[in-house]
Amino acid sequence: EAPIMSYSIRSPTGETDDSDADAANPKSKAMPTFGQSTKWLDEWKEAAADPDRTLLPSEVEHPPKIPSTITRATDKLLKQFIDEMFRALQKPYTTSNKSSIFIKADKTIVQNIGVAFAQADLLDLTLARGTRGYYIERDQTLTITTPTGFPRKPPFKDAGGVHHIYLTQHRTDWSNIPMILKDQLCRPASWGRDERGIPKQFPSYGFFGYAAEMNGHDLEAYAVTLTSANLNKIGKGLGPSGILGVIQGPQICKMEAGGNDALQRACKYHGISRGKDGACATNSAHSTVSYVMANHSFPTSDVTWASKSTADQKQFGTFSLWRKLRWKTTPSRVRDALRHPQFHHRAKLWTIIQDLGSNTLRRFEMERHIRSNDFGLQGCYFIRRLANNLGEPQKSYALNAIDRAITFWKGPRVHRPIPLRAPWLLAEQWSRKLRKLMTSHSHQVQYFNITLQAPSTSIVFTKYPSVMDSLCNFKDIASQWAAAEAPLCACEHLRPFSRLEPSDHTQHLYINGDDITHLHTKHPAAFVSIATGSLQNKIFPPKKDIFDSLKEAFRVWTHKNRLPPMPLRILEEIWNTAWPSHSTNLQQHITHRDIVAFRKLFPHAVFHNEDKRASSLRIYCPHLYYQCLTKTFSDPAIFRTLSDDPTTIVMNTVTKLQRRFRRQYPWALGKGRDLPNAYVLPKRKKQFTQGRPIVSFVSAPFRPTLNCVAKLLYNLIALAFPHNLAKGFFTSVDTSRFVDSWYLTLRYLSSKMSTGPDEILSVNPKKGNTPGDVVKGRTCRTLNVTRKIYIRDIESIITMSLQMTQFSIGNKVFEQIRGSPMGSPLSPALCLMVVALSEEVWYRTFQTTLATLDLSSRLLRYVDNRLCLVNRSWLDDPAFTTFLHPMFYGEPIVLETEPDQEFLGFCIEFNPFALRYSPPRDRSQVMAPFSVLSHCTACTEMLAFLKKTFNP
Repeated sequence: EAPIMSYSIRSPTGETDDSDADAANPKSKAMPTFGQSTKWLDEWKEAAADPDRTLLPSEVEHPPKIPSTITRATDKLLKQFIDEMFRALQKPYTTSNKSSIFIKADKTIVQNIGVAFAQADLLDLTLARGTRGYYIERDQTLTITTPTGFPRKPPFKDAGGVHHIYLTQHRTDWSNIPMILKDQLCRPASWGRDERGIPKQFPSYGFFGYAAEMNGHDLEAYAVTLTSANLNKIGKGLGPSGILGVIQGPQICKMEAGGNDALQRACKYHGISRGKDGACATNSAHSTVSYVMANHSFPTSDVTWASKSTADQKQFGTFSLWRKLRWKTTPSRVRDALRHPQFHHRAKLWTIIQDLGSNTLRRFEMERHIRSNDFGLQGCYFIRRLANNLGEPQKSYALNAIDRAITFWKGPRVHRPIPLRAPWLLAEQWSRKLRKLMTSHSHQVQYFNITLQAPSTSIVFTKYPSVMDSLCNFKDIASQWAAAEAPLCACEHLRPFSRLEPSDHTQHLYINGDDITHLHTKHPAAFVSIATGSLQNKIFPPKKDIFDSLKEAFRVWTHKNRLPPMPLRILEEIWNTAWPSHSTNLQQHITHRDIVAFRKLFPHAVFHNEDKRASSLRIYCPHLYYQCLTKTFSDPAIFRTLSDDPTTIVMNTVTKLQRRFRRQYPWALGKGRDLPNAYVLPKRKKQFTQGRPIVSFVSAPFRPTLNCVAKLLYNLIALAFPHNLAKGFFTSVDTSRFVDSWYLTLRYLSSKMSTGPDEILSVNPKKGNTPGDVVKGRTCRTLNVTRKIYIRDIESIITMSLQMTQFSIGNKVFEQIRGSPMGSPLSPALCLMVVALSEEVWYRTFQTTLATLDLSSRLLRYVDNRLCLVNRSWLDDPAFTTFLHPMFYGEPIVLETEPDQEFLGFCIEFNPFALRYSPPRDRSQVMAPFSVLSHCTACTEMLAFLKKTFNP
C-alpha cells in the first residue's frame, strides 16, 4: 500500500483522467482552467490594509494641485533663479588624469528644474546658489542637483544609537517632480489593483532607486556619481529627472533573492533594502526629499579644456605620479625637479628608463649620466617611480641602477611602503580612525617625503596573546623542577572539581577544563570560557600594554616609511576617545584580568594541556607534574644529564660551527644564542605520570642550517623515492639509520641527477615548501636569495645536527642520545627519509603485483597514520603480508592497528562507500566566537588531501 500523501485518490466519476471517459462523456468536455493559490493573495490583501504602508499616487484622495498660471513677480523670480543656477554651474570639473574641463550645461534641463521649483512654490535664490554639477566620466554625463531646503525627517526606528546615512536617487518624470515637492514625500511606483480590485503585487512601503552611504548629511560627490552611474548601468528608470533623498537608519539590508516583494517587506521592517542588482527600496516616510536632480549626456563640443598656466603641467607623468599627493602641497624641492628641462620631453624621458633597463653598454653610459649634476637626486627619484611600469627583467635592471645612483648621491633609499601593525580594539570605526590619522599625518609632513613614495595607509592588526600564553605556567614549573625546588600540593583546590575521587588519598589529582562548569564568581561566563574553551582563544591584554603597543606601532610605521615621528598628544587623543567605546563593547570577551582571577582559584596549580589535545586545558597538582617530568627525562636509554652550563654549551657549539662552516656557509648561524628549551606533554594513557618531550629550537643558533637542509631533503626525497606513500613522518630512529639512509638516497638519485661531491644545490630559505625552492646548480634567477650547499657537506651537516641534541630545562642541561629531538626542523625530514626508503624498496620489490591492483585499491600515509584499502583476497599475498607487518619499517618503528574506521577525523563507510566527517566533540577544539580576531578554521586541507587521494 502506498504511503499517505504519495498521490491523490480519485474515483472514476467522468471528471478525472483515470475514469472511463467514453462511458462518462462520449462527446467532449470543457477545457480545465488554471487554479490560483490563495496564499500570496491573502497576504497581499492583508498587507494592503496595513496603515504603515505608503499610498500610491493613484490612491491619494486629494493629490497636490499644480498651478496652471504664473504671476509677473514669480516669473521674474524664476528667471533670476535660473540665472543663479547657471552661475553656480560655471566651475571646472576634474577628469581622471587630473585635467580641468568646463562643461556646458543643458539649457532645457536647468530651466525644467527651475519650473519644478516654481510649480511647487519653492523659488528661493539661496537654494539656486546651492546648485552643483557632478561629472561622470565613464558615462560622459553630467548630474545637476539643487537643494530643496526641507527639514530632515526622523531616523527610521532605533539602531542602538548607531545610524547610517544613505543618499537615494529616484528617477521619475518632470510632471511628478512638483507633486513630490508639494507633498514632501516620494511615493512608490504606480502598482495597483486589477479590474476586480485584487492587489497585483505586494503593497509598497517605499520607492525604488539606488543608494550610497555618506559620512554625513552634506551631499558628497562620490555618492552622487555612484548612484547616477549605477542607475544608468542597471537600467532602473532612465528618466532624465528625479530626486535625491536622504534617509538615516540602520545598516542597509541586502537581499539576494525574492524580487520586489521581498525588497518591500525588508523596506517596511528595516527602512532601506538592496537587491542583488543594486536597486534599493527606501522607506518614503523617513526619507527626506533633499535635492532635485537631473542627468543628461553631452557631446564633446560642449567640453572646453581649461588652460594650463605652467609649462610643467603639460609634461608627461606629472599628475599620474602625484595621484595620492596633491600638487598644491608638493614641496618646493620636488617641484623644482619636476620643472627640470630633462623631463619636458616624453620620448627622451622613456629613452633614459629603457637604457637603464637594458643589459648593454647604454646602461653603463646612462648610469653615469644620472650621476651627473644635470640630473640630480630628485631626478633619480622621479624616474624610479616611472621605472616601476617596466616589465621584467628590464624593471629590475633599471631599479638597481637607479638605486646605485641614489646611493652615490647619499640620498635615502626607497623602501616599499610598510603598513601599520596596530592592536585591535572593539571601538566603533577603529580602523577608519587609524587610517584617517595616518593620512592626515602623511599630508602634514609631506615636505619631508622627497622620494615620491607615498606611505602606506593600510592596517594589519597584530595578534593578541592566547589563553595558553597568559595562563599556562608549565615552563615555570619545569624550571622549578630543574632547580630541585619542593612542589606545593594543590589537590585541596582541585578536589571540588574532580570527577573521580582517588582510592589512595596520597595520589595527586588533575582535572579537565570541561569538568569546571559551575564557577560561583562575578564573571562566570568568562571563567567557563577559559576552562572549557580552546587554549588558542585570544585575550585582551591590560590597557597599558595595548596603548604601549599602539605607540610602538606608530613609531615603527613612521620610521619604516621615513616620516617624522607622530606627536604623542595626537595618539593620546585618539586613545582617550576609543578606549571608552572599547570598554562599553567589552562584554563576554576574555581579558587579562579574567586570567589573573581564574589563576587565583587554583593556587600553586600547573596549567597546561595534554598530549594530542593541545587546545584543551588541564590543571595538574605540581606533585603529579613533577612525576611526569622525572619519569620522562630519567630514561637512560634516551636522555642523560650534563653538568655544563647552558651558556658554555652554546658558545662551544657556535665555535664548532664557525670553525667548520664559516667560510663555506656564512649563513649557517642565526642571530639566536640560546640553547634549545624543552617541555613535556603529559600522556593520558600513562596516567599523566609520563609525557612526550618537545624541544623548541626557536632561538637556537643553528636553526637556519637545519631549515635549509630540511627543505633540501624534502625535495630530494620526492625525487629519489617517487613511490613513497605520503610526506611527513616522525618517530625516534637511531642515528646510524639516518646516515645509512642518506647514502642510499644518493644512490637512488644517481639515476636522475649527478650526485658527485662537488655538485651544488640552491635552496630558497623562505618559509613553506613550494616547487622551485630547491634547484640544482649555482645560479637561478627565480630565487632572489639562495643558500648554496655542496652535496659532500650534507652528510657532515646531518651528523653534526644529530650531535647538537643538548637542551635545557631551566638551568639544567640534558642531551638526547638516541634519535633526533622532536621539535627540531630537521627531524621530520630525516625520519621521512628513513620510511620513504623502506616504502620505495617495498614498491620496487612487489612492483608486478601492485601493478595489477584495481582502481578502487588505495595505499596512503599521512605522517604516521597509514590506510590500506584493498580487497580481502589480497591480504594473503606476500606484498600485503609484508606491508601490514608491524615491523615493516624496522625497529624502533612499531605499527599499531586501529580498531575503528576513523582516519584523520573522517569515518570511512564501505556500504555504500563514503567519507563522513567527524565534527569536533568539545568546545576546546574550536575558537570561541568572542575570541579576539578569531577566525573559523575548516578542514579544507584534509579534504583536499583525501579528495586528491581517492579521486586522482
